[in-house]
Amino acid sequence: MGGDTAKELDEDTISILSIAQIGVTPILGHRYHLYKRKDGTYFISLIEPEEWNSEKQPDAFEEFVISLESAGDNKWRPV
Repeated sequence: MGGDTAKELDEDTISILSIAQIGVTPILGHRYHLYKRKDGTYFISLIEPEEWNSEKQPDAFEEFVISLESAGDNKWRPV
């Protein structure tokens, strides 16, 4: 990926992103959030971790993984 190593994703995160479900078309420069479900699958959402309503959606996700910014062409940067 090149550039500042502090702004690069590790190999594990890159692998997860390649299989993560995303329900929107990423917009360049916008912030997204990667989550893991209880069934072990991953998904990308616009919803920030603190915005989830845990009372109405207690099983929305098991683990927040990382916040990302779309860098275009299916590439991501950590934020």
